[in-house]
Amino acid sequence: MGKSVATLDCCSWFFRYSYRSIQSIILIDLFYLWGINWARGYEENTRGCYGSLLIACTILLYAGAWLCNIYGYAKFYECSLWVNIGTTVLLIVLPLVQLLDLNPQNSLLTTSAVCLYISYLGLVSQFSKDQCNALNTAAMVSDMATSTFMFFLSMYGSIMGGSGAAEAPRAIPDQ
Repeated sequence: MGKSVATLDCCSWFFRYSYRSIQSIILIDLFYLWGINWARGYEENTRGCYGSLLIACTILLYAGAWLCNIYGYAKFYECSLWVNIGTTVLLIVLPLVQLLDLNPQNSLLTTSAVCLYISYLGLVSQFSKDQCNALNTAAMVSDMATSTFMFFLSMYGSIMGGSGAAEAPRAIPDQ
C-alpha cells in the first residue's frame, strides 16, 4: 500500500509541474503577442490610445504582483518567509533584465505578467502549506476561480497564438 502511494505522489508531482510549465509558456506567448499587437497599434494610430493602454496594463500587472507579494509577507511571515524573499528577488530582477535591455525581444508587459503569475503561484503555495494552516473556504474558492481563469486564458493564448494573428513589428523604411 505504501509503495503505490509513493508512486502516485511522484506521478502527481510530475504532472502538476509539467502542467504549470506548459501553462507558463503559453501565458508568456500570449502576453508577448498582446504586447506586440498593442505596440503595433501605437505605431499605426495617431491618437495614442494603445500607448496609454500598454502603460496602464503594465503598471496594473506590476501593482498586482507587488500586492500579492506584500499580502504574502503580511499573512505568512512566520511560516514561509523564504517564498516571499524569493518572489521579491524575482520581482526586482526581472524588470531590471528588461530595462537594461538584456533581452531585447521581450517587453515590460510580458515581464509584468510573468511577475504577477510568479507572485500568484507563490501566494497559492503559501496558502496550501500545512504548517501555515491558513487554507479556508474563501481562499480555496479564490484559488479555483483564478486557476480556472488562467486555464482559459492560456487556452485562448494557445488558440490565438498559433493562428498567426500577430507578427513582430517591422521597421518602417525611410522615405
